[in-house]
Amino acid sequence: MTASLKKPRRPEPPPPAGGCRPREFPYSDKTFRKFAAIIHQRSGIHLSGAKKEMVYGRLARRVRAVGLKSIDDYCALIGREDEEEEFNRALNAITTNHTRFFREAHHFDHLTEHVLMPAAHNRGSAGQNGLRIWSAGCSRGQEPYTIALTVLATLPDAPQRDIKILATDLDTEVLGTARQATYPAETATEITPAYRSTFLKYSERSKTTVRFTRPPRSLIVFRTLNLTNPWPMRQKFDAIFCRNVLIYFNHADTEKLIRRLTDKLLPGGFLYLGHSESVLNQNIALDLVARTTYQAKS
Repeated sequence: MTASLKKPRRPEPPPPAGGCRPREFPYSDKTFRKFAAIIHQRSGIHLSGAKKEMVYGRLARRVRAVGLKSIDDYCALIGREDEEEEFNRALNAITTNHTRFFREAHHFDHLTEHVLMPAAHNRGSAGQNGLRIWSAGCSRGQEPYTIALTVLATLPDAPQRDIKILATDLDTEVLGTARQATYPAETATEITPAYRSTFLKYSERSKTTVRFTRPPRSLIVFRTLNLTNPWPMRQKFDAIFCRNVLIYFNHADTEKLIRRLTDKLLPGGFLYLGHSESVLNQNIALDLVARTTYQAKS
């Protein structure tokens, strides 16, 4: 038996300093701060230093997609006031749109008891039968459609009343999904069987998608809106949902936004925040009345 000869292994090159692979594009703290400043200036979103690596991974894909050679060049592109399309793509890339139907269900229970039931007795904001609700940061639409289902459960004649749900978001891509009102069928399991049978229609071919029927769709108006810009709405609201939006803002911008939201509430109207959000300034005219639920002082 002859012994087999093994070729000696070629020594592997030493890893770069810090054990990280070289980046495709140069990316310094200065470049990150430049990008973060553009995002904050144009959207109000605050990117802390802890987001630096996440930002690089998502921006690198955009730099490749538009055929630029550096992230600095990309910053120059999206920093232009006339460059809305690519700026929105950059914003879409760095924000997380995690949501689901009936998320934080206690808010919808509160909405039913304190907003919709009074409306059933002809108390509302826009005349005898009126009601106005705003989903600020509606993402892919799960929140406003959940609101619509909750409204219809209490007020079956809502499409015949003066009841509207305004749903806004800065992210144009997720708004496109929301307007289509079509979702993977597995996500509909979060909706009760009674709601599913009444307000959802399964795709005829594959049964893998569902689409909301006309009654809930007719209650919602979708609009693109940057919360840091002037708001075009003149009316005030019975309820505002602004959940898991404040986490993107720094303390000063958060306080400013809460004041603006409060000014848009009718006396006694309600502001619903996300589970990790709160109103810290005691001088804002809101009372904490339930879990992450605030009421405008009369």
